[in-house]
Amino acid sequence: LKLQFLYFIGFIYLLFTATMSSGSTFYCYDEPSKVYSKTRKAVGSDLILEKLAAMETDGFKVKDMVVLDGGAGTGNYTTWLAGVVGKVVAFEFNKGMISMLLERAAEMGVRDKIEVVQGSLFEKLPFEDNTFDMVIMNQVVHHLDAIDGTAREGFPMNKHVSEEYYRVLKPNGHACVNFTTPRQNVEGWWWSASVLRRPATEFTKRMPCDKTLHNHYSSAGFKEIKLVPILEPLQGPSHYQATALLDPLFRNGDSLFGTIPEDELNEALDVVQKLIDDKKDEMFVEKHSKWGKENGQSTTLVGRK
Repeated sequence: LKLQFLYFIGFIYLLFTATMSSGSTFYCYDEPSKVYSKTRKAVGSDLILEKLAAMETDGFKVKDMVVLDGGAGTGNYTTWLAGVVGKVVAFEFNKGMISMLLERAAEMGVRDKIEVVQGSLFEKLPFEDNTFDMVIMNQVVHHLDAIDGTAREGFPMNKHVSEEYYRVLKPNGHACVNFTTPRQNVEGWWWSASVLRRPATEFTKRMPCDKTLHNHYSSAGFKEIKLVPILEPLQGPSHYQATALLDPLFRNGDSLFGTIPEDELNEALDVVQKLIDDKKDEMFVEKHSKWGKENGQSTTLVGRK
Protein backbone atom coordinates (compact mmCIF):
# COMPACT_ATOMS: atom_id res chain seq x y z
CA LEU A 1 0.00 0.00 0.00
CA LYS A 2 2.86 2.37 0.79
CA LEU A 3 4.40 1.71 -2.64
CA GLN A 4 1.05 2.31 -4.34
CA PHE A 5 0.71 5.59 -2.46
CA LEU A 6 4.15 6.71 -3.62
CA TYR A 7 3.24 5.85 -7.22
CA PHE A 8 0.07 7.92 -6.89
CA ILE A 9 1.97 10.90 -5.47
CA GLY A 10 4.44 10.60 -8.33
CA PHE A 11 1.63 10.63 -10.87
CA ILE A 12 0.09 13.75 -9.29
CA TYR A 13 3.50 15.45 -9.43
CA LEU A 14 3.84 14.61 -13.13
CA LEU A 15 0.38 15.99 -13.82
CA PHE A 16 1.17 19.19 -11.94
CA THR A 17 4.53 19.81 -13.61
CA ALA A 18 3.05 19.03 -17.03
CA THR A 19 0.49 21.78 -16.57
CA MET A 20 2.70 24.49 -15.11
CA SER A 21 3.00 26.41 -18.37
CA SER A 22 -0.22 25.65 -20.19
CA GLY A 23 -2.88 24.03 -18.01
CA SER A 24 -2.93 20.93 -20.24
CA THR A 25 -1.15 17.65 -19.63
CA PHE A 26 0.14 17.47 -23.20
CA TYR A 27 -0.46 20.65 -25.20
CA CYS A 28 1.03 24.12 -24.73
CA TYR A 29 -1.62 26.75 -25.43
CA ASP A 30 0.61 29.82 -25.17
CA GLU A 31 0.69 30.40 -28.94
CA PRO A 32 -2.65 28.77 -29.93
CA SER A 33 -4.41 31.01 -27.41
CA LYS A 34 -3.86 33.94 -29.78
CA VAL A 35 -6.15 32.44 -32.43
CA TYR A 36 -8.16 29.86 -30.49
CA SER A 37 -11.41 31.81 -30.28
CA LYS A 38 -11.29 32.39 -34.04
CA THR A 39 -11.28 28.66 -34.76
CA ARG A 40 -13.72 27.35 -32.15
CA LYS A 41 -17.44 27.87 -31.57
CA ALA A 42 -19.56 27.69 -28.42
CA VAL A 43 -21.33 24.52 -29.51
CA GLY A 44 -24.17 23.19 -27.40
CA SER A 45 -25.18 26.67 -26.24
CA ASP A 46 -28.85 25.88 -26.93
CA LEU A 47 -28.68 22.99 -24.45
CA ILE A 48 -27.21 25.28 -21.79
CA LEU A 49 -30.01 27.79 -22.40
CA GLU A 50 -32.52 24.95 -22.08
CA LYS A 51 -31.11 24.01 -18.68
CA LEU A 52 -31.11 27.64 -17.53
CA ALA A 53 -34.76 27.93 -18.50
CA ALA A 54 -35.58 24.72 -16.60
CA MET A 55 -33.85 26.11 -13.51
CA GLU A 56 -36.17 29.12 -13.55
CA THR A 57 -39.03 26.75 -12.74
CA ASP A 58 -37.04 25.63 -9.66
CA GLY A 59 -36.88 29.17 -8.31
CA PHE A 60 -33.64 30.36 -9.88
CA LYS A 61 -33.52 33.68 -11.72
CA VAL A 62 -31.35 33.54 -14.84
CA LYS A 63 -30.45 37.23 -14.67
CA ASP A 64 -29.04 36.69 -11.16
CA MET A 65 -27.28 33.36 -11.71
CA VAL A 66 -23.57 32.86 -11.10
CA VAL A 67 -21.92 30.32 -13.42
CA LEU A 68 -18.50 28.67 -13.17
CA ASP A 69 -16.70 28.02 -16.47
CA GLY A 70 -13.89 25.60 -15.61
CA GLY A 71 -10.99 25.60 -18.07
CA ALA A 72 -12.52 28.69 -19.67
CA GLY A 73 -9.82 29.09 -22.32
CA THR A 74 -10.20 32.25 -24.39
CA GLY A 75 -13.77 32.68 -23.21
CA ASN A 76 -16.02 31.45 -26.01
CA TYR A 77 -18.58 30.29 -23.47
CA THR A 78 -17.70 32.78 -20.73
CA THR A 79 -18.30 35.85 -22.87
CA TRP A 80 -21.46 34.42 -24.42
CA LEU A 81 -22.94 33.45 -21.03
CA ALA A 82 -22.01 36.81 -19.52
CA GLY A 83 -24.66 38.31 -21.78
CA VAL A 84 -27.27 35.91 -20.39
CA VAL A 85 -26.67 35.41 -16.65
CA GLY A 86 -25.70 37.69 -13.78
CA LYS A 87 -22.03 36.72 -13.52
CA VAL A 88 -19.58 34.20 -14.92
CA VAL A 89 -16.46 33.09 -13.06
CA ALA A 90 -13.84 32.09 -15.63
CA PHE A 91 -11.43 29.60 -14.05
CA GLU A 92 -8.34 29.17 -16.23
CA PHE A 93 -4.66 28.31 -15.74
CA ASN A 94 -2.96 29.53 -18.93
CA LYS A 95 -1.97 33.21 -18.92
CA GLY A 96 -2.22 33.49 -22.70
CA MET A 97 -5.77 32.19 -22.62
CA ILE A 98 -6.70 34.62 -19.84
CA SER A 99 -5.25 37.56 -21.74
CA MET A 100 -7.31 36.73 -24.83
CA LEU A 101 -10.42 36.13 -22.71
CA LEU A 102 -10.14 39.58 -21.14
CA GLU A 103 -9.60 41.18 -24.54
CA ARG A 104 -12.61 39.38 -25.95
CA ALA A 105 -14.77 40.34 -22.95
CA ALA A 106 -13.86 44.01 -23.36
CA GLU A 107 -14.68 43.91 -27.07
CA MET A 108 -18.09 42.35 -26.34
CA GLY A 109 -18.88 44.79 -23.55
CA VAL A 110 -19.28 42.15 -20.84
CA ARG A 111 -16.07 42.62 -18.86
CA ASP A 112 -17.96 43.85 -15.78
CA LYS A 113 -19.92 40.58 -15.60
CA ILE A 114 -16.86 38.32 -15.64
CA GLU A 115 -14.55 37.41 -12.78
CA VAL A 116 -11.32 35.72 -13.82
CA VAL A 117 -9.65 33.33 -11.39
CA GLN A 118 -6.33 31.76 -12.36
CA GLY A 119 -5.96 28.26 -11.06
CA SER A 120 -5.72 24.56 -11.82
CA LEU A 121 -8.52 22.01 -12.04
CA PHE A 122 -6.07 19.47 -10.61
CA GLU A 123 -6.37 21.04 -7.18
CA LYS A 124 -9.27 21.74 -4.83
CA LEU A 125 -11.25 24.55 -6.40
CA PRO A 126 -10.81 27.86 -4.50
CA PHE A 127 -14.54 28.30 -3.93
CA GLU A 128 -16.86 27.61 -1.02
CA ASP A 129 -19.42 24.81 -1.05
CA ASN A 130 -22.74 25.62 -2.78
CA THR A 131 -21.38 28.72 -4.56
CA PHE A 132 -22.58 28.39 -8.16
CA ASP A 133 -25.98 28.04 -9.81
CA MET A 134 -24.44 26.24 -12.79
CA VAL A 135 -21.05 24.76 -13.60
CA ILE A 136 -19.83 24.17 -17.14
CA MET A 137 -16.70 22.75 -18.75
CA ASN A 138 -16.04 22.49 -22.47
CA GLN A 139 -13.51 20.33 -24.30
CA VAL A 140 -11.28 20.02 -21.23
CA VAL A 141 -11.88 16.37 -20.29
CA HIS A 142 -9.17 14.95 -22.58
CA HIS A 143 -6.57 17.30 -21.06
CA LEU A 144 -7.01 16.13 -17.49
CA ASP A 145 -5.49 12.67 -17.26
CA ALA A 146 -3.11 12.16 -20.18
CA ILE A 147 0.59 11.67 -19.56
CA ASP A 148 2.85 10.57 -22.43
CA GLY A 149 -0.15 9.95 -24.66
CA THR A 150 -2.06 7.59 -22.37
CA ALA A 151 -4.43 8.38 -19.52
CA ARG A 152 -4.09 6.86 -16.07
CA GLU A 153 -6.49 3.98 -15.52
CA GLY A 154 -9.85 5.14 -14.23
CA PHE A 155 -9.28 8.80 -15.21
CA PRO A 156 -8.81 9.98 -11.59
CA MET A 157 -8.47 13.67 -12.42
CA ASN A 158 -11.81 13.65 -14.22
CA LYS A 159 -13.29 11.97 -11.17
CA HIS A 160 -11.73 14.67 -8.98
CA VAL A 161 -13.28 17.43 -11.10
CA SER A 162 -16.73 15.79 -10.97
CA GLU A 163 -16.52 15.74 -7.17
CA GLU A 164 -15.35 19.35 -6.98
CA TYR A 165 -18.09 20.45 -9.36
CA TYR A 166 -20.67 18.78 -7.16
CA ARG A 167 -19.23 20.44 -4.06
CA VAL A 168 -19.26 24.02 -5.38
CA LEU A 169 -22.68 23.70 -7.07
CA LYS A 170 -25.82 24.82 -5.25
CA PRO A 171 -28.61 22.28 -4.61
CA ASN A 172 -30.74 21.88 -7.76
CA GLY A 173 -28.01 23.55 -9.80
CA HIS A 174 -26.96 22.02 -13.09
CA ALA A 175 -23.68 20.85 -14.63
CA CYS A 176 -23.05 20.92 -18.38
CA VAL A 177 -19.82 19.21 -19.47
CA ASN A 178 -19.01 19.07 -23.17
CA PHE A 179 -16.48 16.45 -24.28
CA THR A 180 -15.60 14.27 -27.23
CA THR A 181 -16.04 10.51 -27.00
CA PRO A 182 -13.34 8.23 -28.42
CA ARG A 183 -15.48 7.27 -31.41
CA GLN A 184 -16.48 10.87 -32.09
CA ASN A 185 -12.81 11.77 -32.13
CA VAL A 186 -12.08 9.28 -34.92
CA GLU A 187 -15.30 9.50 -36.97
CA GLY A 188 -16.52 13.01 -36.25
CA TRP A 189 -13.90 14.98 -38.20
CA TRP A 190 -13.47 14.28 -41.90
CA TRP A 191 -9.69 14.35 -41.62
CA SER A 192 -9.67 12.05 -38.58
CA ALA A 193 -11.90 9.61 -40.43
CA SER A 194 -9.54 9.57 -43.42
CA VAL A 195 -6.04 11.01 -43.87
CA LEU A 196 -5.26 11.30 -40.13
CA ARG A 197 -7.03 8.22 -38.80
CA ARG A 198 -3.94 6.72 -37.12
CA PRO A 199 -3.07 9.74 -34.93
CA ALA A 200 -6.76 10.37 -34.22
CA THR A 201 -7.11 6.79 -33.01
CA GLU A 202 -3.97 7.14 -30.90
CA PHE A 203 -5.36 10.36 -29.43
CA THR A 204 -8.41 8.51 -28.07
CA LYS A 205 -6.21 6.97 -25.36
CA ARG A 206 -6.51 10.32 -23.60
CA MET A 207 -10.30 10.25 -23.65
CA PRO A 208 -12.68 8.64 -21.17
CA CYS A 209 -15.74 7.06 -22.75
CA ASP A 210 -19.18 8.43 -22.02
CA LYS A 211 -19.91 5.57 -19.59
CA THR A 212 -16.82 6.43 -17.50
CA LEU A 213 -17.82 10.08 -17.21
CA HIS A 214 -21.41 9.13 -16.43
CA ASN A 215 -20.16 6.90 -13.60
CA HIS A 216 -17.89 9.65 -12.23
CA TYR A 217 -20.65 12.25 -12.09
CA SER A 218 -23.16 9.75 -10.73
CA SER A 219 -20.74 8.69 -7.99
CA ALA A 220 -20.14 12.36 -7.15
CA GLY A 221 -23.88 12.68 -6.44
CA PHE A 222 -25.36 14.15 -9.63
CA LYS A 223 -28.88 13.06 -10.59
CA GLU A 224 -30.86 13.06 -13.83
CA ILE A 225 -27.69 12.60 -15.85
CA LYS A 226 -28.08 12.62 -19.61
CA LEU A 227 -25.58 12.40 -22.45
CA VAL A 228 -26.61 14.57 -25.39
CA PRO A 229 -24.79 14.40 -28.77
CA ILE A 230 -24.03 17.87 -30.14
CA LEU A 231 -24.32 17.98 -33.93
CA GLU A 232 -22.69 21.40 -34.45
CA PRO A 233 -19.04 21.09 -35.58
CA LEU A 234 -16.60 22.57 -33.07
CA GLN A 235 -14.95 24.73 -35.74
CA GLY A 236 -18.22 25.84 -37.29
CA PRO A 237 -18.79 25.77 -41.07
CA SER A 238 -15.03 26.07 -41.72
CA HIS A 239 -14.74 22.44 -40.71
CA TYR A 240 -16.23 21.39 -44.04
CA GLN A 241 -13.69 23.31 -46.12
CA ALA A 242 -10.66 21.25 -47.15
CA THR A 243 -8.59 24.41 -47.57
CA ALA A 244 -8.99 25.20 -43.86
CA LEU A 245 -6.90 22.18 -42.91
CA LEU A 246 -3.95 23.62 -44.85
CA ASP A 247 -3.97 26.72 -42.62
CA PRO A 248 -1.63 26.43 -39.57
CA LEU A 249 -3.76 28.95 -37.66
CA PHE A 250 -6.84 26.78 -38.15
CA ARG A 251 -4.93 23.69 -36.97
CA ASN A 252 -3.81 25.56 -33.85
CA GLY A 253 -7.39 25.37 -32.63
CA ASP A 254 -7.23 21.58 -32.25
CA SER A 255 -4.80 19.97 -29.81
CA LEU A 256 -4.73 16.80 -31.95
CA PHE A 257 -2.32 18.50 -34.34
CA GLY A 258 0.17 19.12 -31.55
CA THR A 259 0.61 15.34 -31.22
CA ILE A 260 1.13 14.39 -34.89
CA PRO A 261 4.70 13.84 -36.18
CA GLU A 262 5.61 16.52 -38.72
CA ASP A 263 6.31 14.08 -41.56
CA GLU A 264 2.97 12.31 -41.05
CA LEU A 265 1.09 15.61 -40.96
CA ASN A 266 2.82 16.87 -44.11
CA GLU A 267 1.96 13.67 -45.93
CA ALA A 268 -1.70 14.10 -45.03
CA LEU A 269 -1.67 17.75 -46.09
CA ASP A 270 -0.15 16.77 -49.44
CA VAL A 271 -3.05 14.37 -49.99
CA VAL A 272 -5.55 17.11 -49.20
CA GLN A 273 -3.78 19.58 -51.48
CA LYS A 274 -3.95 17.09 -54.35
CA LEU A 275 -7.67 16.57 -53.73
CA ILE A 276 -8.13 20.34 -53.97
CA ASP A 277 -6.02 20.58 -57.13
CA ASP A 278 -8.04 17.76 -58.73
CA LYS A 279 -11.31 19.37 -57.58
CA LYS A 280 -12.25 16.24 -55.66
CA ASP A 281 -12.07 17.80 -52.19
CA GLU A 282 -15.77 18.57 -51.75
CA MET A 283 -16.81 15.00 -52.51
CA PHE A 284 -14.07 13.64 -50.24
CA VAL A 285 -15.04 15.88 -47.32
CA GLU A 286 -18.73 15.09 -47.74
CA LYS A 287 -18.06 11.34 -47.76
CA HIS A 288 -15.99 11.42 -44.59
CA SER A 289 -18.26 13.90 -42.78
CA LYS A 290 -21.37 11.73 -42.93
CA TRP A 291 -20.92 10.01 -39.56
CA GLY A 292 -20.06 13.27 -37.80
CA LYS A 293 -23.10 15.06 -39.17
CA GLU A 294 -25.33 12.28 -37.86
CA ASN A 295 -23.60 11.68 -34.50
CA GLY A 296 -21.68 14.86 -33.71
CA GLN A 297 -18.11 15.71 -32.79
CA SER A 298 -18.94 16.16 -29.13
CA THR A 299 -21.33 15.16 -26.38
CA THR A 300 -22.63 17.18 -23.42
CA LEU A 301 -23.17 15.51 -20.08
CA VAL A 302 -25.88 17.27 -18.09
CA GLY A 303 -26.78 16.55 -14.50
CA ARG A 304 -28.48 18.13 -11.48
CA LYS A 305 -27.34 18.34 -7.88
